[in-house]
Amino acid sequence: MPFGYSAYILPALGELRVWEVNTPRLEAFLTATEGVAKRAACKVVLSHMMKYAVRCDALRSNPVSFVQLPMAPEKAPRAHQAAEMEQLLADLDTWVARQNTRASLRRKLADAVEIYLVTGQRTGELLGVLGSEIDLEARTYLVTGTVKRSKEMGLYRQPFTKGKRDRGGVFPWGSIPTVTRLVAEAQTD
Repeated sequence: MPFGYSAYILPALGELRVWEVNTPRLEAFLTATEGVAKRAACKVVLSHMMKYAVRCDALRSNPVSFVQLPMAPEKAPRAHQAAEMEQLLADLDTWVARQNTRASLRRKLADAVEIYLVTGQRTGELLGVLGSEIDLEARTYLVTGTVKRSKEMGLYRQPFTKGKRDRGGVFPWGSIPTVTRLVAEAQTD
């Protein structure tokens, strides 16, 4: 049996005839199903069941295709705490020291990981931060775009973030020397 059928779908909808299954009933069932992953799995299973019913002429259209589920609330990025960051950077230093790479490459890798850790932002969005979006005196940054890759355009900066809204934050004091050095290096490139 497909995931979710016997545990969720059958107890809730098993008594209904195919033509009694409509979009409002499915929306109510799926909204009441706890957990985003369970809800999505049940929707997939129901969609396939209703597609089969349409192919067999039991229904005119698939009622699942009109279901609109509530969006899961977006979680704010979480920067690591100082103790977590120190441990992660120490682990990174230990790992990098074991690698056969140049010192400049090791420093760049450590710098990148440090910025990811202190901001909690997505990788593409940090790579898409413009120099004009960093205020070193105020220790703030603004994320207004993201770096993407496509076959047609290659690597490019998309002028909006994944969530379609700008985000920003404050750099912790300990990361300011790294940020200052990275901004200076970017301006000389």
